[in-house]
Amino acid sequence: MRYVDAMHQVQQRTRPDPDALARVRARLDHQLLPATAELSALPSPTPLGIARVRARLSERPGRRPVGWLLAGSGLALATAAVAAVALVEAPQAPQPVEITLSQEAAPLQLGPHVRATSEGQGQVTGTPRRLEIDWEAGRLELDVDPDAGVRLAIHTPEGTIEVTGTRLVVVRDVLGTGVEVLEGSVHLTCGSGDEATLQANEQHQCLPTTAAGLLARGRALQASGASSEAILEVLELGLGLARPGPAPVRGELLAARIGPLMQQGLITEALASAEEALRQGTQRAPELRRFAAGVLLSEGDCARARLHLEALALRTPEEEAHLQRCLLE
Repeated sequence: MRYVDAMHQVQQRTRPDPDALARVRARLDHQLLPATAELSALPSPTPLGIARVRARLSERPGRRPVGWLLAGSGLALATAAVAAVALVEAPQAPQPVEITLSQEAAPLQLGPHVRATSEGQGQVTGTPRRLEIDWEAGRLELDVDPDAGVRLAIHTPEGTIEVTGTRLVVVRDVLGTGVEVLEGSVHLTCGSGDEATLQANEQHQCLPTTAAGLLARGRALQASGASSEAILEVLELGLGLARPGPAPVRGELLAARIGPLMQQGLITEALASAEEALRQGTQRAPELRRFAAGVLLSEGDCARARLHLEALALRTPEEEAHLQRCLLE
């Protein structure tokens, strides 16, 4: 009896304090909150899985010696109580997501709450609740369940689109990155620094952020029949980004200005742009020299026109006649 009494005394002295256990549990709840949010995204157990667990729990284990276990029962109970909290609520690391998007015929499940229809190229990384999409080119339609705790960001060279729950379409092409919101809202940050919050049925476009990208946009606008004002605005932005000094991209931007300037009747400005493009270096040199010579001949400036005609490796009979006439003056 003395031995049993002594064990009871040990049990009483080592019994955990209820307030201490409550504090430990609260601290663990706070620390594990982000991870438990990830766990909630996991699929629910199947009826078959539940049945298997119940069957295993119902099995009666064989008898074990219990004499020595009684000695530390109080301390064991305290340890088990704290361990149980950790074991029950300890989360598993979220499964990483790595998906390559391409031309998909049907919507693709990126996570429990995100579906994508891809008509282009891109890469998805992150976790089911923290997704990052690097979108390279083409059309991407996304459907994100609202109020599901999912944060999703789409990155392109022109900007970043942040999504919490919505349906939207992202298109990246030669014109830049366009965003159209079908439901909900998104926050858009363009590479130029512009920011916008778009609601349903609103759209916005982030322009290219390089001189070469703006040159491509300007050419695409010309091909689509856009106004000369819109084209010149884009080309001026490109010139502002082009590095100073002789550079092929700068020369091509200057050459691209000639058509819109002529449409506005700004012949002097168009000539200046052509001659500056020739100084920068361009693959369109013969075309630009013929243009400059034609403008100068129409203005009666044979001396300057002759310089462009002489620089042509191949001349038409008419150009040769103009050159000979200018040489005689």
